[in-house]
Amino acid sequence: MSPTGSAPASTLGVSAPTAGDGAVPTPRLPAVDVPAVKVPAVDPAVPAKQVGSQVTDTVSGAGEAVDQTAQGVSDAASGLPKLGG
Repeated sequence: MSPTGSAPASTLGVSAPTAGDGAVPTPRLPAVDVPAVKVPAVDPAVPAKQVGSQVTDTVSGAGEAVDQTAQGVSDAASGLPKLGG
């Protein structure tokens, strides 16, 4: 590090490569062969109504958990002293 705060000059004479006319060539990715993938058939054994019911039950259960947590926080906070009062 220089005590004057400026970077020392390079003594190696290294420069970035260019494409003759000064333009930097655009990088190209190599060609890639992607193998075909067979998509499995969907099993119609589970009706959409059953799936929808499971989603509804899950959301309902999550709502109940939030309500219980909020009540627990409220109960715990009720025992704390009030600020400024």
